Amino acid sequence: MKFLIPLIFCLGIYTPDCHSDPEWRSLTYDNDIFIGEDSGYTNGIYFSQYKTNQKSDKLTPGVLLNPLLWSLPKETHLEQFSSTTIGQAILTPFDITQENPDEGQLPYSGLLFMNQTFIVQNGSIADKVSTTLGVVGPWSGAESTQKFVHKMIGSDQPEGWDQQLDNELVFQFSRGRAWRNWHSKSNNMDFVSMAEVQLGTIESSINAGFLLRYGQEIEETYAAGLLSPSRTTNPVAIEGGWYVYAGLHFAHLFNNIHADGNTFSNSASINYQRLQSGGFLGLAYSWQDFSITFAVNNIKVGIFSVDENIEDVLQYGSLTFLWRV
Repeated sequence: MKFLIPLIFCLGIYTPDCHSDPEWRSLTYDNDIFIGEDSGYTNGIYFSQYKTNQKSDKLTPGVLLNPLLWSLPKETHLEQFSSTTIGQAILTPFDITQENPDEGQLPYSGLLFMNQTFIVQNGSIADKVSTTLGVVGPWSGAESTQKFVHKMIGSDQPEGWDQQLDNELVFQFSRGRAWRNWHSKSNNMDFVSMAEVQLGTIESSINAGFLLRYGQEIEETYAAGLLSPSRTTNPVAIEGGWYVYAGLHFAHLFNNIHADGNTFSNSASINYQRLQSGGFLGLAYSWQDFSITFAVNNIKVGIFSVDENIEDVLQYGSLTFLWRV
């Protein structure tokens, strides 16, 4: 837990524009206990700050995004969105009371990272670029965080962290697009499709999905669906809007460090199905300068066979609280 304290204060430094205050900040908490589990992706906490442009102003993308900016459309963008996130994710095997987890169980791993994302929106099409830099292994501080939390809530202490992944610097580049394919005449319902390619040592994958939303004041927030795969936040509502949403997500995983283990050294790993699918449900509600979203992600839908261990990596509940600064 001590690793997170300086990171929270650093959030005001690692921003696309450190000379002006962000418009929004958010706290996202992921935990599989929301869905009645306590294994796999056991915990994640993320602090983010966001900027949105005012129609005519242009935002400056974060410096980590420079290798990807060439891929964005060159035309004038009606809306722009920039975010910086610092977070920590913790993954464990099913039985945390074992000092030496059985073969075939998910390895102990922690990820401490910084992510920068930039989204441009032109009418019914939104494009996203995203870069993540981080570290796995003891440097991530995951062991200290989990033991502290479990001590506070009286849960079993995890005994197998000596078997966690080795220290390794990791990265990931992402390029995505969302289409608002259809909306009702009253603009209170829409259908959004999404596609994304991710490349890096954290995960390399091809992703596609769609969501159906119903609510009020939803036309300006459809691009937020592109944030879900990055585990930095949930789709959000703003300006007094609200909506419920449901969708499906499909992915082909080429590598995932939490399942495959360290990239450049031998470590624990598991075998898993590379083709994955899952459903997600959520509710986003905003009032005045605040917004809250609760979502259940990667619900098993049975379209493809899914290895139970990698399913534990992907399936979790998530709560995001957003406030205007």
